[in-house]
Amino acid sequence: MLAGDHRQLAPIVAHDWENEDRPPVILYQPFTSAYEAIQNIESKVSNSAVAQNALRYTHRLPAEIRELISRLYRLDNIELEGRPQEQYPLELLENGWEKIWETETGLYLVTHNERESKLSNEAELAIVEQILASSGVQPADSIAIVTPHRGQRGLLKRRLEQFMGMDGPLHIIDTVERLQGGQRQTIIVSATESDPSAISTNAEFILDLRRSNVAFSRARMKLIVICSEFLLDYIPAQFEHYESTLLWKSLRTLCSTEVMSTELEINDNIYIVRIFTYTPPLDDIN
Repeated sequence: MLAGDHRQLAPIVAHDWENEDRPPVILYQPFTSAYEAIQNIESKVSNSAVAQNALRYTHRLPAEIRELISRLYRLDNIELEGRPQEQYPLELLENGWEKIWETETGLYLVTHNERESKLSNEAELAIVEQILASSGVQPADSIAIVTPHRGQRGLLKRRLEQFMGMDGPLHIIDTVERLQGGQRQTIIVSATESDPSAISTNAEFILDLRRSNVAFSRARMKLIVICSEFLLDYIPAQFEHYESTLLWKSLRTLCSTEVMSTELEINDNIYIVRIFTYTPPLDDIN
């Protein structure tokens, strides 16, 4: 019996798999993941030899985040189900950064127009500081920050110490790979790269569909994604890389309601920051 999700990141195994020539390895490709290895075996034997049952109900993801993630699992003909959409007032009271925190669950996209960052991003650090400073009283160890680069992880850890500690809401700042299998009430994603040439060079890594799925699906209540407008606008030249942008493009499509637009001054530069959220159709709210 095997339980797994081939849409998550595969384990990192140090081996020269590309030059592996043993017939069983070439045939079944066990280095991809245990789940995909079983799928490869299934294609070589009779239908009665391997049974597969897709689980469709997620107990963790709220409706807003489930709507985002479901686009990926529809590729496998799986329609994700879960807890119903929470009902919130149509007219919300706050007008600033606090707007992110006024509902229990939510999906938010925070964009900026900084365009010179590669492995770390001061603008996204400043945005994270504003978000955390406006969060009010949050439960201890309820917030995690996910980033693709160790450089950004180090920058965030050095500058966000005031939000950490034994009783602080922020306990985890780490890369996507390290957080796989974990979860927190609120997940903040710092995409980091904004330099167009760096985005083009590293598109396969930045926009990897499995990496995006892991990052976006760690939240139990609220997902906040911070990224450059240039990352959202990037169109990969290769078709397989374009397919990988599925969740990023879906995030942009879903988060169409603008919550706030403001300016942030960082290192003598002024950047435009915009916050968008997903407002579900009234028919989806119970």
